[in-house]
Amino acid sequence: MLLSEFVKMYDLECNVIFDYEINKVTDDSRNINKDDIFIIINGIDNSGINYLGDVINSGVKTLIVNDEEYKDLCYTNINIIKVKNTKKWYLNYLLLINKKLLNKIKIIGITGTNGKTTSSFLVYKILKKYKNVMLVGTNGSYISINKKEYYYETKNTTPKLSVILDIINKHPGVKYLILEVSSDAVESKRLGNLKFDIIGLTNIGHDHVNTHKSYENYINTKISLFKSLKSSKNCYAVINKDDKYFDRFKKSINKENKIFSYGINNGDLRGEIISMNQNYMMINVVDKEHDMTFGTNLLGRFNLYNILLSMKILELLGIPFIKIVDSFSNNIEIEGRYNKYRIKERNFYIDYAHNPEAIKEFLCMINEISDNKIITVVGAGGCRDKLKRGKMGLYADNYSDVVIFTEDTSRDEDVKEIIKGLVNEIDEDNYLIEYDRPTAIKKAFEISEPNDFIILLGMGNDRYGVNNKLTDLDIIKQIGK
Repeated sequence: MLLSEFVKMYDLECNVIFDYEINKVTDDSRNINKDDIFIIINGIDNSGINYLGDVINSGVKTLIVNDEEYKDLCYTNINIIKVKNTKKWYLNYLLLINKKLLNKIKIIGITGTNGKTTSSFLVYKILKKYKNVMLVGTNGSYISINKKEYYYETKNTTPKLSVILDIINKHPGVKYLILEVSSDAVESKRLGNLKFDIIGLTNIGHDHVNTHKSYENYINTKISLFKSLKSSKNCYAVINKDDKYFDRFKKSINKENKIFSYGINNGDLRGEIISMNQNYMMINVVDKEHDMTFGTNLLGRFNLYNILLSMKILELLGIPFIKIVDSFSNNIEIEGRYNKYRIKERNFYIDYAHNPEAIKEFLCMINEISDNKIITVVGAGGCRDKLKRGKMGLYADNYSDVVIFTEDTSRDEDVKEIIKGLVNEIDEDNYLIEYDRPTAIKKAFEISEPNDFIILLGMGNDRYGVNNKLTDLDIIKQIGK
């Protein structure tokens, strides 16, 4: 399409200096073509204007800019298109040009404080047996087309809409899209007006107050996502009825949509833990039509909630209940979530738990299956919600025999200050401090005895250390040599 035709089609303000056949519109300066249109979008931490020099040097002939912010931007040899809000315009443009593609895809969003990654992965792992499906989340983007799998590393839990659409366009056979939807993504409108067929809520806990300024804002941000359900009786909200904010979420759902609930104590779909040991958990699941008992290697109350949410979503997607149940009989591994390793007669567990509720739930589960000493290694992310640190440290202390407080992605904040926040609600000095995380993990091993439990929380499978190359698993493998 010629630039002049593009301008006319989208009713844009532009004095076309010279015309040419355009390639695409993009906000990514890293892979830009001289025939692309570069759109300058201001992000939270960065802005497209910072890369304008590189873009101009690449030979780009057209820019899209905010008309007020860059009203004086002028080049004698570059076309300038002005719009009121480049981010909003670009998101609407992306949804418009991909409308036909998206209309063929059922879109499932999973949000909540804890459990998004596990729940979405469970839906993906079972759904891919029957359908062509894509999962986008914390651990990256997974695609299964005709049982053949592809993987793309993506930066955020919920990447930009342009990133998601680029991957889908590389695999046009995708019929189901599962998205982990973070509150940050909702707050920043990273997905624009993308509409969902199903949205599931795991739970609401204390997190991300730094981004949302208050806990109340955080809750309201989560609630607002449910306004993105398509206006259809065949589009559903699946909400944890045991969560104390259930009624607030229920009231927010559009009348056109149907609500399903799940929980341990309440809900359309209910679950109960029958028994649990270090390797397996037997659960009973009940709804109006089913009453089934089965086993899974996913342990604990928090995983029972994840299982119930994923089961209900899969059932709504047309997967027979018995096939869903059968899928849980096989071991399910999720990177960075409840990963267990037996090394030198010690029980190592790695989990991403990084807020008070997640730490408490995980360690409560470990206490249920362990008669041995529990040694927990934990830190807190820097330059993030400081209010949660005291409770994180308190729960780690209350549910462990020994706690070693250490580094966890300090960013630009002093790790010593972070650990002060973690220990400020603990009455007794019955903990250890080791500022270097690999050293802390090795110290946990040194003070342990055979069959003790060493719990590594907060980092999951994230990389850290020198050149960002280490993971907690790398360290325990070193211990095992």
